Amino acid sequence: MQSTLSTKLETKNTKKFQITQSRNKKRSRKRKKHNKKKANEFEPYKENKKRKDIPAGKRAAAMVDLVKLLGEDEASASRFNVGKGFKKRVVFDDDHVFETLHTDFAVKSIKEDIHLVVSCGCTDYQHWQAEVQLQSWVRLHHPGQITRLISGCRTEEERESMTKTSVTSGRVNFFFTPEFSPPKSAVVQSGNKPYWFLNKPNSVNDWLSFVKVHESVIVLIDPDMVLFRQFDNQLKTSEFPVEKGKPYAQLYPMGAAWFEWGMCTLGDCVDLTSTREARRFYDVGPPYIMHREDWMAVSKRYTTLASAALDKIGAKPEAEMFGLCMAAAELKLRFSVTTKMMVSNPFITKDEAWGQINLDLRDPDAGIHVIHYCHRYSVGQDYDNSSFRQGGFNFHKGHLPKPSTDPEGKSILDCDVPPMGMIEPEELLAKDKDPKKRNAFMIYRLLTLINEMLLKYKTINCPHYSLPDVRIYMQPDDVHWEGRRKWFIPDQHYPWSDIQLFPDDWTTSEEYDKLTWNGEVDPSDPRASQGRPRKKGEGGGGKRRRRRGGPASNQKQKRKSTDCVAARLRLPRHTGD
Repeated sequence: MQSTLSTKLETKNTKKFQITQSRNKKRSRKRKKHNKKKANEFEPYKENKKRKDIPAGKRAAAMVDLVKLLGEDEASASRFNVGKGFKKRVVFDDDHVFETLHTDFAVKSIKEDIHLVVSCGCTDYQHWQAEVQLQSWVRLHHPGQITRLISGCRTEEERESMTKTSVTSGRVNFFFTPEFSPPKSAVVQSGNKPYWFLNKPNSVNDWLSFVKVHESVIVLIDPDMVLFRQFDNQLKTSEFPVEKGKPYAQLYPMGAAWFEWGMCTLGDCVDLTSTREARRFYDVGPPYIMHREDWMAVSKRYTTLASAALDKIGAKPEAEMFGLCMAAAELKLRFSVTTKMMVSNPFITKDEAWGQINLDLRDPDAGIHVIHYCHRYSVGQDYDNSSFRQGGFNFHKGHLPKPSTDPEGKSILDCDVPPMGMIEPEELLAKDKDPKKRNAFMIYRLLTLINEMLLKYKTINCPHYSLPDVRIYMQPDDVHWEGRRKWFIPDQHYPWSDIQLFPDDWTTSEEYDKLTWNGEVDPSDPRASQGRPRKKGEGGGGKRRRRRGGPASNQKQKRKSTDCVAARLRLPRHTGD
């Protein structure tokens, strides 16, 4: 009797188990179907280019703890070396590859408990920007780690090119992801350029999914940002302290139009009462500083909502930024918003840390944390008359030699391309007619750091490299250049006497600080042998070329968007390539 009862109970339990298993399988199939449908909603925003090769290296599953895999000792980690031997590589799949210059992944003190991350495309243009940023990070002896997320590399040659660097050691990492930019047939931004901003949310999400990050605080920055002070947000004594649930970010006055769209339906998306109230916490941009667990919670929705915002407003930089704002609002991750972290636009009246800058340009401390160089910068009469040969000086990141615009496919990183030309800080300040001297500040801080990076980069990557005598000088439109117009010229193109022309009002205007620089060239300056600067009314070594169409003040200013947020621009934008 007892045996029969036991058999019946076993049969009953077996049937229950089979029913449960069947239900679980149905739920699993339903969930997979739902997830696949969800993933395909934004499929046009994945550019599935055919890969040309399969990366070699240590294979690993997702969410690898690099402390255990590579951080044991140098000898065991050396088994995963690639390239020149000092980089270690872990391959998660054909699209996701991690490389590093070190094996020290553990957080050994609270000072080291911070991680900087930057998203880049697989392009020469963003490679040199990321290298300048890395140089600023190394110069500060910045604690913690820095990881460069690189999207779109498809071959071993491309990966090798993007990890050529100006440093040979340090806690520096590279993480390769697929390309997430929409095909140009679907979405294109101004200038017939792909909308590469979706690389940022997707690469951050992939990085957090594949690599176990040990640092508590993660700082997301753009490649065109350079650092002049350490991020110490993990410390309670920091000017911008961050902890779980309490992020920090820089104010970007672009509004909160997303609040009215109804795309996010949780948290502050419904609890806040107005767009004005939403702007109080979510009118922000990079640097974004959040706790690791907050980043992991927000990253998936960041990718989805950024794509949805792109559908809503088109190919604008704000779409990607609105995606993060909405994702944070859903989780009530209210940002502490600051104006004291960054400078970018010299003509902005507020919202940036211009009151903190240090105009002693020879002092390494710039007075601020970050320079974001997404605008144009010039000194002289005005931008149209700001070339070196017209007595001024100018800089824009898009005008450096790059393969996409140079007829010979040259890059500023090529071994045979000269570094950027520069003038002494006193001369630069004297030529900046704005009493606030913001343009002179930006030009000098940026170009000195760019040239410092170029020297170290080429010393490491160019055999028998020596610094050439010639330099490249930024120029506005030069109608006398034969062939495709360039925004830069080698300094041997014009003689020195024709290059350093004073502005027309140099002898009459009181706005120049002539006590700082009287316009004479130091005899020890190698350029002095080519002539001396001429003042108004004097003859010169070459005929001054005039622009077509009369004075710049009578010309209609054309407008063209930059990769900065449009709402932050206050003046007509540059008209160059």
